[in-house]
Amino acid sequence: MRYYKTADGAKVFVVFERGDLLLEGLAEVAQAEGIQTAAVAAGIGSLDRCHIHWIASTGLPPKNEFAELEGPLEMASMQGSVVDGVPHVHLCVSDLQRVYTGHLEAGSRVCYRAEVCLEVLPGLDLTTRRNPENNLLRIVPR
Repeated sequence: MRYYKTADGAKVFVVFERGDLLLEGLAEVAQAEGIQTAAVAAGIGSLDRCHIHWIASTGLPPKNEFAELEGPLEMASMQGSVVDGVPHVHLCVSDLQRVYTGHLEAGSRVCYRAEVCLEVLPGLDLTTRRNPENNLLRIVPR
């Protein structure tokens, strides 16, 4: 994995290579660059392993369904955020038969290459807290 920053550090372009772990790599860049708050503005690439989850209910507490996809996968879209230095990423991947969308989990591995653009949001001091009404995480000012 390599990354490149604009002169003002406001944008970071991350290039993942074969065998790199996607979510872990984004967390590594955030830590190395001291990025606390950012938007995951875009991402594309190919994966040979993708761990994701999606909501499987609309009630509380939320229920999630997990999938561990293997084989050639095209990552057509990726967006998200970094809050408290922790990436929260959603993506859209497809195999030869089906399209999957969901929340990116650890262990997702690049097949050939992936490219992700982070837009650093200086001046925003955000964190996550549990909403006391429903126990869901929400993003709030620190």
